[in-house]
Amino acid sequence: MIKRLTQLPLRTQLAILTIPSFVVIVALASVFIARTYRDYRQLSRVRDLVTLANKFSAIGGSLEQETNAGMWDVLFTHVNHTEAKLPDSLKLYTTAAARTDAMLDEARAQWARVDKVGLDPVTRAKIEDAFAQATQLKLWRAAVTSVGKDLDPSITDDPYYQAQLARYKPALPDRYLEQTLWDYIKEKAYTGLVESFNSTLMVTARATDDAELARSIILQAELLTFQATSERECTLTYYYIKPGACPNGLQGDELAWLRSLWDREQQAYDNAWALATDDERAIMKRDLSIESFPLSEHARDWLRANWRNNDIHKLYTPELSRELDTTRIARTQQAIDALRARLAGITAARIAQRHGSLVTLISVVVGFGALFAAVCVLFYFNITRTLRSGIETLEQGVNNIIGASRNLAETSSQLSTLASEQAAGIEQMSATVKEITAMSKSRNEYLDSILQQEKSNQSHAEQSVSVMTQMSGAIAEIAQANVETQKVINSIQDLAMQTNLLALNAAIEAARAGEAGAGFAVVASEVKTLAEGSARTAKGNEEFITRSQHAITNGTRLSDKTSASLKAMEQGSRRSSQMVAEILQRDEEQRRGLEQISSATHSIESKITELAASAEELASAGQQLSGNTTELDSLVDRLSLLLRGKHRQSGGGALSAERGD
Repeated sequence: MIKRLTQLPLRTQLAILTIPSFVVIVALASVFIARTYRDYRQLSRVRDLVTLANKFSAIGGSLEQETNAGMWDVLFTHVNHTEAKLPDSLKLYTTAAARTDAMLDEARAQWARVDKVGLDPVTRAKIEDAFAQATQLKLWRAAVTSVGKDLDPSITDDPYYQAQLARYKPALPDRYLEQTLWDYIKEKAYTGLVESFNSTLMVTARATDDAELARSIILQAELLTFQATSERECTLTYYYIKPGACPNGLQGDELAWLRSLWDREQQAYDNAWALATDDERAIMKRDLSIESFPLSEHARDWLRANWRNNDIHKLYTPELSRELDTTRIARTQQAIDALRARLAGITAARIAQRHGSLVTLISVVVGFGALFAAVCVLFYFNITRTLRSGIETLEQGVNNIIGASRNLAETSSQLSTLASEQAAGIEQMSATVKEITAMSKSRNEYLDSILQQEKSNQSHAEQSVSVMTQMSGAIAEIAQANVETQKVINSIQDLAMQTNLLALNAAIEAARAGEAGAGFAVVASEVKTLAEGSARTAKGNEEFITRSQHAITNGTRLSDKTSASLKAMEQGSRRSSQMVAEILQRDEEQRRGLEQISSATHSIESKITELAASAEELASAGQQLSGNTTELDSLVDRLSLLLRGKHRQSGGGALSAERGD
């Protein structure tokens, strides 16, 4: 795998090594971005849910206003004999109902905008259940506007309705139906719907992982519960203390109802107090605590102790009425609005923080990606520029080395061939010199015998003067000696001719050898001169022998001339001895020259051998250089493949072809 990777082009290797790392980094960054975006969506969803819960709270307030806006007058028109006011009461009631419906439509539109992906199923079910309960408003309003004549079975079959009907029918025979319907719609239907709306804020806290945000949401939910309970408690207290409402004091169930509201109100306050910060507690203590409303606190304490008193109506004062009907409700709403603004601020801050983190993270990832890509591109171009320059330099060097190796190979080949030819020529010349040396030695020996013979002849010639008696025998011996001398002369002539030819060949070889053969040429010239002298001497001896022959032939006839002839023969013999001695001397010089030629030939042969060895070493060095050039060319080709993704177009192919040859 690694080997295949290294064979790929550099840009492909760089892509393979960097892209997975970049993908991993982008994947990790994507995880963080996705997580941050999820938190951002979650906070946005919480914000939308809080907005929806606030709309539900406003709808709850609108429903409270709806029950107070003419519903009593519409239901009790016939009982109170106020038929003349019915149109106005209906108008007031329907206007309040239209306002509530408009707010419900806004809440539905807000719910449609909420991101429901990943929303907690409990929260979603609670909100959809609240909208489903709101569809019952038409049935409840129809029951009010028909004054109990148009009652849906869901109302008449309700256990609470049946219990209230059984309670009021014997006690209020003239208006039990209206009173039962009033209690059911105001305290069961509308109140249940308001509680359902208010409870949506509590489940909204499940949609966030932010503890501070969840605390603020739960605090807001507890305060909404406190507000709804406080408003019902104020309304009920105002109703009980109003002159003529309870002439016989409170009934037990009425007090139980009040106590239930007081307990629920206190429980909601305590829960909110436990969740509130110091600043929030200051707001609660100022605007929500019962101690901040002394008239209401006094009325509550009095009702706990004197709930059966017939003078309950004496609690009613305009100040208490204003506190119950206006002041407490307004200050409660003021506190809730302040804490709601704090919740909105916390939510907006969290959303802005997540949005900023998301934008920052995306910017960092994009910036890092751009920087990473730029670094990779710059790194790639820097490496490729450096490698390209190096490859071009190496290619030029390889081409120069290839040319030098070719020239070296050709030169070493020519030098080796020339050395071989010179070695062969020197070897042939050495053999020729040895042959001439051998012939010269043989000739020396032969001439030496001639010299000895000439000395003997000279001795005989000297003796011939005194020994005439032996002339016949001497003549015969001279005749025989002349015959042999003639043969020797012929041999000398042949030897002189051969020596002359050898000298000519030596001169030719010396001319071929150039300066190295200059000394040898001199020796050859001397040998030639000596040979020519030997030939002339032999020719002279031949003439002498001829005259001797004539003398011997005429010896008998010319006996008187024997002494003269013997003297002449003695002189001729002496001259022959001198000539042979000269021949021997010159032949000795020729032999020494041949020895010098042989020594020079051996020296030349040794030098040529060394030259041949040097040529072989040079050829070996050329082959080694060619091998190194092959490796260098292969390296350049691999670098070219690494950089360009393809083999070189020149250099390597030429070298490969040369190696193939």
